[in-house]
Amino acid sequence: MFYKNRTNLNLSFIGIILLFLALLVLLLFSQPYLHSYATETYSDIDRISSINKSEIPKSNLPYSYNLNWLIQNGKYISSIYKRLGSISFGPSSEYSKVEGVVCYRGNNYRNSASYGVANIPEKKLEKIWSYNIGHIDSWTGVGWNGQPAIVKWDKNLKMNMNIFEQSKKKNDLKEVIYGTLDSKVYFLDLETGKPTRKPIQTFGPIKGSVS
Repeated sequence: MFYKNRTNLNLSFIGIILLFLALLVLLLFSQPYLHSYATETYSDIDRISSINKSEIPKSNLPYSYNLNWLIQNGKYISSIYKRLGSISFGPSSEYSKVEGVVCYRGNNYRNSASYGVANIPEKKLEKIWSYNIGHIDSWTGVGWNGQPAIVKWDKNLKMNMNIFEQSKKKNDLKEVIYGTLDSKVYFLDLETGKPTRKPIQTFGPIKGSVS
C-alpha cells in the first residue's frame, strides 16, 4: 500500500511539471505574434505611400505630439510598414457627389457645416422665414445639434421623387430635410421655407441629423 501511494504521488507530480512546461512553451511561442498584432495596430502614417500627407492636417500626425514608436514583426524590428489596404479618410471633396450639406458637419471630417461660398458684405444675418413644428409632451425643437441636411438634387432624380409638382418645376430647388423632436422629418424649400413634400411620421423624437 505504501508503494502504491508513492507511485500515484510521483505520477501527479510529473503531470503538474508537464502541464507547466506546456504552458511555458505556449507562452514563449505566442508572445511574438501577440506583440506583432499589438504593434501592427499603430501604423506609421508617414510611411504609407498610399496616403497623400498634404491632405492630413499636421495636428493629426503622430510627430506633432512627440510620440515615438517601432514596428516589430516577430523578433525583428522593421524600418517600413505598409498595410495591404489603406485605412484612412479620403479627401472631404470626395465624400459625396451630391451638392449640399449631406450629413452632420458636412463631411467625413465633420469640419464643414456649410456648402459653397457667400458674399456677405454687411457681415450680419437676418431671419428670412420660419416654420412651425409640433411637440411630444415637453419635447419640442430640433435637438442638440439642430442641423438639417440641405440638398440640391439632380434634375432627373428630382423628377422621380415624391416632391410636390410646383417644387419639381423649380430649377434651382435646394431642399432642407429636418428631423425634429416632434417625431417628424420635414422637407422645406431653402429659399421660401414652404414644404416641398409631405413630412415623414416616425415612432419617436429625432435628436440628431437625418444623415
